[in-house]
Amino acid sequence: MRIHIRHSSYLNMQTINEAPKKIALNATSLSRYISHFLGTSKGKDKFMALIQYSFDLYHSCSKHTNITHIKKLIAYNELRSIIVAEQFKDSISQARKIFRLLYFLDEIKGIQRVIRQNKHPLFKLLAISGHYASFMYYVSDNLMWIISVLVNSGILNPASEHRWKLKKNSFSQLRIVVNLIRLTCILVMRYFKESRIFNQGFNQQDSQKLCLSLIKLRRKRRFEVLDLILSILRFFMLTKSLKMKGYQYLDPVFVAFCGFTSASIALFKAVYEKKIFINLETQNKVNTKELSKGFPSQDQM
Repeated sequence: MRIHIRHSSYLNMQTINEAPKKIALNATSLSRYISHFLGTSKGKDKFMALIQYSFDLYHSCSKHTNITHIKKLIAYNELRSIIVAEQFKDSISQARKIFRLLYFLDEIKGIQRVIRQNKHPLFKLLAISGHYASFMYYVSDNLMWIISVLVNSGILNPASEHRWKLKKNSFSQLRIVVNLIRLTCILVMRYFKESRIFNQGFNQQDSQKLCLSLIKLRRKRRFEVLDLILSILRFFMLTKSLKMKGYQYLDPVFVAFCGFTSASIALFKAVYEKKIFINLETQNKVNTKELSKGFPSQDQM
């Protein structure tokens, strides 16, 4: 009994001594992941979007507040923080256009990839329509950046910039609507597929194979649900921006909150969306290995 107690206390001391090393190792790995992520144009764009919509949320909350004291400060233009927030929001919005330069080339590759895939014609049509809308969105976004420079230089009038902004937002709304339809169809199909697997029953021979199929389906479904929420939030934002039917019922603070939430989800999804490889062993052990999409593994670091 004494030997067992001494052995347990030795293991506890060893665990306590190794804890700081593990924390330092995890912190180093996390910092490297974040550094590598922010080293890409997509990472910078997602991070700057979160900052932009944070300023936008503060600006909307301050501008549409019900607090009398703050209303008076805004009326007399004495609340400097709201002016600073608006300037930061507009400045970051313009800066993000640099990170999205030539993104439309990825959509051409996406269309080619969809054409080569062996999928149902309806899903192919939806995917190609989504890539086309994204292509036109990024093209108009790049052109709008050039037009804004020409407007600030006095070569073009501000009405040209407003027209291109409406075109860009229209293509973005089309992309979101197509994506909502596609994701809804996919989620319904995954639900029926999971139901079929459950209805088959789990016998001794096929249990591992069926469990593997369920894990893969649910892993994909989690990110598809995030995509669906993201598309719904952006749909509300663009409905307000394009002044579509029912836009007057959308409160500006709610729209700003949708922007902040969508930017947070997009950043989270971009960082943590990883491929998970699942190996089912004969001893009923599940070993999972997570590899970041485009990130180096810990061994390579």
